[in-house]
Amino acid sequence: MAYNNAIPAPGDLLSQSQDDILKNFQAINTFVNINHEAFNSVAPHAQGKHKQIEMPVQAAAVATDPTQWSMYVKNNTLGVPAPAVWLTPPVSAQHPAPANPIDITTATMASPGRCTLPCGLVLQWGTGTADPANPTVFPTAFATACIHVMICSRDPGANVNNFVQALLDIGANNRLRFTTKSYSRSGAPSTASIYWFAIGY
Repeated sequence: MAYNNAIPAPGDLLSQSQDDILKNFQAINTFVNINHEAFNSVAPHAQGKHKQIEMPVQAAAVATDPTQWSMYVKNNTLGVPAPAVWLTPPVSAQHPAPANPIDITTATMASPGRCTLPCGLVLQWGTGTADPANPTVFPTAFATACIHVMICSRDPGANVNNFVQALLDIGANNRLRFTTKSYSRSGAPSTASIYWFAIGY
């Protein structure tokens, strides 16, 4: 029998409700024991503690109270859809309205790659070419700002002594991009393959 919160009814005699009350207690015991220490555990400080948390996949973001965070499982939006852990922050100076849900467990590991930290910072990385004629566009535009880009050469041999400089600008459709130039130690311009890593939000 499923849990029945209308037991006992106001006019019930104990003899009428006894079996239903027993089944209610059994249902509560089953509920509490899922992902928890045993209801009547004798282990020190065990009662009421979680052993793990299992969260079913939600179809949409879960709304949050103005003073609370919400954590839930929903399919990611990077690559092939798969369950991911999301946070919805309350509206604050750090997360102004509307507070955007943050997928904190998904990352695209290939190049280019991307992930979001629980605080809302976005990390992106990839490879490219230090060629002013072909600016590198971030795979995903930073919603607010790019605050730092790191670049290093990945060329073997003679180009290993190259150094690279970058200039951030705003490309078409308001997508951030960076233009890179590479110079050898002799000062002669050259083209170099690069690794890049960008931080923004």
